[in-house]
Amino acid sequence: MDKDDELRQKMETPQLWKTRCQAEASLSAELKPFTDLLNETFDAIDNNIARLEVLNDPFGRVCALVLIKARNLGLGCFSLSLDALAQEAGALFRPLIECLELLIYFRLEPSRINEALEDRLPKAGEIAQKIKGECKDLRDHLNWSDLSSA
Repeated sequence: MDKDDELRQKMETPQLWKTRCQAEASLSAELKPFTDLLNETFDAIDNNIARLEVLNDPFGRVCALVLIKARNLGLGCFSLSLDALAQEAGALFRPLIECLELLIYFRLEPSRINEALEDRLPKAGEIAQKIKGECKDLRDHLNWSDLSSA
């Protein structure tokens, strides 16, 4: 990119979007393998959502909805990171972890789907304990980060 192109881009891109534009440029160039991996990951999630929906039973429907929520939270984390708002993405990352732990909770004992259908799910911390979740340190870190940035 020559100096005229740089100047034109600076004039055309509002300050609000400069960080995102820089991130997108990096993702198209030196971070292309990372972009490809992210695209493959979201494709795999979408394929699994479709497979769960085809089951056409309570387990499939509930797990598909939880996975859709997890996908959207992951996409939100990624989008915020593109805007240099990774700290704020942590607010979405915590419920993303909870979605993943909920899917494990259902997988370990499929009859637990009834708890979701009857609005009787345990709290996230109880689910983490029941599945022997391995994200406690990460949650503690996110809690500490939230407090230190307030």
